[in-house]
Amino acid sequence: MTKLFTHFFFLCICCSITFGQEVIGIVENEADQKPIATVHIINLNKVTMSITDKEGKFVIDAEVNDTLYFSYLGYKPIKVRVSNDLVKYPNTRFQLTE
Repeated sequence: MTKLFTHFFFLCICCSITFGQEVIGIVENEADQKPIATVHIINLNKVTMSITDKEGKFVIDAEVNDTLYFSYLGYKPIKVRVSNDLVKYPNTRFQLTE
């Protein structure tokens, strides 16, 4: 019985390591709070990328303390450090300035 529990415990640890965390958010214009489509979001630590859809939504793999870089032509790019709150609470709003 304890051997079965030990195997199950290690399986849970392996699964939690292999399944990464993700940040889900919305990018909008700071001036009018309207969503911006096709904003590029790059995780500088993992060198992965995502692009917002027509509602400004995106999903990107990220862990706490990773840095996300948001860029869009005609807007000032921003860097955001991933916190526990960004991972826990989806649909965080990020605003870009023209």
